[in-house]
Amino acid sequence: MLKNNIAIIGTGSYGTALAIAIARNNNIVSLWSNNISKLNKLSISRCNTYSLPNIIFPKNLKIEFSIENLFINNKYIIIAVPSIFLIGIINIIKPYVKDDTHIILGTKGIRHSYGELPYTVIQEKLKKNISIAVISGPTLAVELAVGLPTAITVASNDYNLISYLKKILHNNKIFRVYYSYDIVGVQLGGIVKNIIAIGVGISDGIGLGNNIKSVLITKGFKETINLGIKLGAKLNTLLGISGLGDLILTSTTNKSRNRYFGLLIAQGYNIKEAKNKVGQIIEGYYNIKTIMNLSKKYNIHMPIINAIYRILYKNKNPYRTMMALLRYLPQKE
Repeated sequence: MLKNNIAIIGTGSYGTALAIAIARNNNIVSLWSNNISKLNKLSISRCNTYSLPNIIFPKNLKIEFSIENLFINNKYIIIAVPSIFLIGIINIIKPYVKDDTHIILGTKGIRHSYGELPYTVIQEKLKKNISIAVISGPTLAVELAVGLPTAITVASNDYNLISYLKKILHNNKIFRVYYSYDIVGVQLGGIVKNIIAIGVGISDGIGLGNNIKSVLITKGFKETINLGIKLGAKLNTLLGISGLGDLILTSTTNKSRNRYFGLLIAQGYNIKEAKNKVGQIIEGYYNIKTIMNLSKKYNIHMPIINAIYRILYKNKNPYRTMMALLRYLPQKE
């Protein structure tokens, strides 16, 4: 028996994987994008042949071509697009958002110019008193889509919205849902981990080994904590699955586009070549500038983030930069 209606905006690997997982949990899911050509392909093939090939959509996953119908038929809208597209999507949906609309953000990124988290951007742009939640956690799209066990964190100030999302997302066998009221912490953990994963990819690509990988992950996580606390995040949140959990996953699997991007940079690919080879948005590459600006604004010492930035944007040699970083890192724990 089908339970509830929910819509997902974003037909990339993550948005599609969420749609598949939620539909398998006996919900009616509507999937929409502003790319009509891609919607046509999804509708015909009943599969995302580009990013999740051979995973057939459940019957109760519908491709929606009308943004107006999407909001007429659904009160709960998940936005799962890269951060560089978020403001554009908000501008498109703004005329259709009603007072009883609930927005759930699955975007793991930050507004580049101002350092605003997606939750704040939604509030500022929509200018409506609607319920908003964020979802984040260690969720590789392909594993979520094929039905491997996955855990995610939902954060909101609205407990009723949290309860509803737990009902439609939670599945005791394959999809565990945890909740939090720490909206800042849940978002920040999903942002900085992408940058650290690029650095770990670079380190592994130049052959520094597993010992140093552990150092980069732990010291990089300490930098995340220092910035997060300054921004109002809770330590327990950053230590949870949406913080440390997501960092470990993204830094240690080659299924991670950010880690893979770092590996390619270490192998001598330039930025454009590496982006093209990955073939998807590299959130860490775009977000590192803003995290650097925030570290300067709040006087947070982030040498690992700084080193990765210099490799990506100052064309510094990956090996020499990483070795200099290791010599520079403070020895006091």
